[in-house]
Amino acid sequence: MAKQVKRSVAPIYLAGAVWLIFALFFSLHQVWDYLLCGAVSIGVLIAGRAVFPDKTYEVPDPKPKEPEKPKTTGNPEIDALVKERDRAVSEMRRLNDSIKDYAEKKISKLDRYFREDADALVTFSVEKGHRCVVEITIVSGSTLFRAQEESRDGDMRGAIDAACSTIDRQIRKNKTRLSKRLRQEALTPSVPAEFDVNEETEFQVVRTKRIAVKPMSVDEAILQMNLLDHDFFVFRNTEDVVSIVYRRKNGGYGLLETDGIRD
Repeated sequence: MAKQVKRSVAPIYLAGAVWLIFALFFSLHQVWDYLLCGAVSIGVLIAGRAVFPDKTYEVPDPKPKEPEKPKTTGNPEIDALVKERDRAVSEMRRLNDSIKDYAEKKISKLDRYFREDADALVTFSVEKGHRCVVEITIVSGSTLFRAQEESRDGDMRGAIDAACSTIDRQIRKNKTRLSKRLRQEALTPSVPAEFDVNEETEFQVVRTKRIAVKPMSVDEAILQMNLLDHDFFVFRNTEDVVSIVYRRKNGGYGLLETDGIRD
């Protein structure tokens, strides 16, 4: 049995009453008045503790908590599957946090290029065969940088490294055209010039072709693109807006719709 002490508050009230009586019926103008009142209240407090002693109670000891029984479905095979699922979910959360921290660390190294704060959007996906795909889009003012890389052996960090390297090469390959938007000191190569990325000094348009933008549905546009064996196709959608369908590198199709622009 445990003992619990409950202190009486009566002595404190009695000491307070002494001060109240002195304030109402006696003058408290001099220092000696306060000393006398304090001495009397202390005496009353001590006497009160003798008259109203503290009370001691015996309380039963708290019952120890029983260990929580593991949840069970009654079927050992299902219980094993549930346990394995919980372990896998916990491990996935840990890996997700680790991958996110790694991506932030790698992408932050690209900040050195930009004069102003740039926003980055990173998309992770795991597809069939443990193929890891990372897509990074960086927005700096009106300029967009985008890279999509994959790792077929399930190395998400390797895909992040490759995507960051691709954007780094994009910047260095076009550093003259981007010079007004980037920090010049960041463009100084950290390796000998012969090993640096060769800048593309001129965009060579080798062919110009005029096309008739015909109205059709998205499915018809994709069919026409496949029949022509092209990677993209320009058409008018049902709302008479110029749109583009294209074949994505990781499978499937994409659709670009202009912002309500009509010819």
